Amino acid sequence: MATANLSSVVVAVDGSEESMKALRWALDSLRLRPDGALVVLHVQPPPGIAAGLNPGPIPFGGPSVAEVPAFTQAIESHQRRITEAILEHALKICSDKNVRGQLNDVDC
Repeated sequence: MATANLSSVVVAVDGSEESMKALRWALDSLRLRPDGALVVLHVQPPPGIAAGLNPGPIPFGGPSVAEVPAFTQAIESHQRRITEAILEHALKICSDKNVRGQLNDVDC
């Protein structure tokens, strides 16, 4: 069943096969207006927030209270690589369905 006349659709992907199936379904089933947009979204919390929600010490003996800049930078770099890989995979799915896409990096 195709849905028509939508101005925009957001599909969140997390790297799981289920989220990629949701993207494929959206590409196959939804019909956007000519000026519409399909937004593929992947969100990761900043390391400081994630660490702040975990009251326990870092398992491998790192500091539990003080923030170490090199540690934070390493986590941010790793998260960025994960996000890039997930969005590149989503972009490939779009390309396979003849939908042109582009990657936009947004930091909040």
